[in-house]
Amino acid sequence: MDFVKLIGYAGAFMPLLTAPIFIVLWKDVKEQQPLLFYAAASFILFCTGNSIFNNKEINGVLYNIAVLAEMVLACYYILKTILRKSFSLQFFIVAGAYFIFWLYCIFFVDASVALNGLPEMVASLMLLLLSMYYLLSLSAAEEILYFQKLPSFWIVSGFLVYTAVKLLVFISYQYINSVTTIIEPGQVNMMNSVATVIEYVLICMGLLCTRRNTSSHIFLKSVLF
Repeated sequence: MDFVKLIGYAGAFMPLLTAPIFIVLWKDVKEQQPLLFYAAASFILFCTGNSIFNNKEINGVLYNIAVLAEMVLACYYILKTILRKSFSLQFFIVAGAYFIFWLYCIFFVDASVALNGLPEMVASLMLLLLSMYYLLSLSAAEEILYFQKLPSFWIVSGFLVYTAVKLLVFISYQYINSVTTIIEPGQVNMMNSVATVIEYVLICMGLLCTRRNTSSHIFLKSVLF
């Protein structure tokens, strides 16, 4: 097995590392339980991506469904953390707008012909902006004094790293691929896998923080208008 495939499989199975943590800390991670579904969506996303890149089989519908699930769940977690509301108006606006865009890409763009990366790029951009807004809000809050104890800090930082790398890789690949074929799809998959490994290391650190200090997970009081 070459190094590219090894990294690809590592990225695909990293979400599974959250399962034993959830089992052991189930009572302490109630606020983070949406991440369990997020990890499942990430696992499907990477398994589908590895199938596409390695076997040249296109399964754009399943891939984009996983992208949608990943986007909605991460958006829900970030906005719930910021607004301290399970289903806020802001969540429905952001998720609803993306869902309409996602439907447009699925039915009117070339998703049935080839893997359509446009929904994934827009989802990464939206989550990147939400993650940056969370960190900006945190920097102005009292919780910044003990940010390293906040599970949400580590988890959202994982989202930030993952989406930033993914967006950069996508844009670079689209540009370079338009002028040359020097970058293979497998290399793109490897870079995304590295980002996934970093993301889930940070998420696992955040989950472990809940056991060390379950009472310190204080939500930000910032409100989006």
